Amino acid sequence: MLSESWPLVGVQARRAIGRVSRITRTRLAMGARLGPSDGEEARQTRKALARATEAAMAGFGALIWPAVPGDPPRVAKIRALDYLRRPMLSVPPNVSGGPAASVRCGRSKAGFPAAFQVMGRRSGDRAVLKIAHAYEAATPEFDNPVIETGANEPAPRADTARLRCDSPDLRH
Repeated sequence: MLSESWPLVGVQARRAIGRVSRITRTRLAMGARLGPSDGEEARQTRKALARATEAAMAGFGALIWPAVPGDPPRVAKIRALDYLRRPMLSVPPNVSGGPAASVRCGRSKAGFPAAFQVMGRRSGDRAVLKIAHAYEAATPEFDNPVIETGANEPAPRADTARLRCDSPDLRH
C-alpha cells in the first residue's frame, strides 16, 4: 500500500506541511523506498501466506480473536512508526484474502470500544456473517448509540452503513 501511495500523494504531502501530519508524511515516505521488485516479492509472499492460511484453517469454519491488542495510546505519545511494533491483528484476512468481520463486543476497562474479529476460509463469507449476526442478535446491549447533534434531529446511527444479515439465505 505504501509503495502505491507514495507516487500518488507523497510529494504533495511533503509540501502540505501544515495540512498533513508529520506521522502521515513519515509513513508515506516509507513507500518511496520500495521499488517494483519489492512489490513483486510482496505479491508472491502474499500468495504463499494465503495458501498456508487456507491449509491451517482446514477443519475450521472460522477463527475468532481480538480486533485490536488493547487500548489505543494517547495521541501525544504516538510516534510515526509505532504501529509497526504492535501486533496488527487485521493483517491475516487482508493478506490471505479470506472474509472477515469486526464485531463490537463492549468496552475495555478504560472505556474504549472493544471488538473481536471473525475470519473465515476463502469463500466463507456466509459463515463469517452468520457468526457476526448471531453475536449481535444475542447482545443488543452493545448496539451503537444514537449521537445527538444538538439540532432537532439525531445524527444517523453509527451502524447504518454496516451490512446486516437479514437476508433469508444467510440465516441457514
